[in-house]
Amino acid sequence: MKRINRMIGTILFTTLLILIAALGVSGTVLSQRSGMSREMQEYYRNAEHEYVKEIRTFLAQQGYSDSGVTMNRIINEDESVDYVVTIHHRKISALEETQKDALLASCKEIEFPVENCGFYHKFLESDF
Repeated sequence: MKRINRMIGTILFTTLLILIAALGVSGTVLSQRSGMSREMQEYYRNAEHEYVKEIRTFLAQQGYSDSGVTMNRIINEDESVDYVVTIHHRKISALEETQKDALLASCKEIEFPVENCGFYHKFLESDF
């Protein structure tokens, strides 16, 4: 009797492990289908890196060297891509709103090589 119970337990445990493995594999396949291909991810990553470099160079030319620039990619459900570019520099924080707006407008003129992306630029406001 103990032997039969042990065998049933082993069969149930093995079946459970097989189900978990099958669900994991199918989840991985589905997530790879719905996401970007590796080539597209690499293309976006390189484009983002170059864009951040251009923004930093532009800001350095304007007197804001060593500015903090972050670029966040947001992939929407319809697979469209939006970006939020956040810029931080202590001198920029001290500017008047009209000067900040003019600087943001200049930053927006720097083109991003990927078309049909939503782009938002903002300054990080801090209390330092």
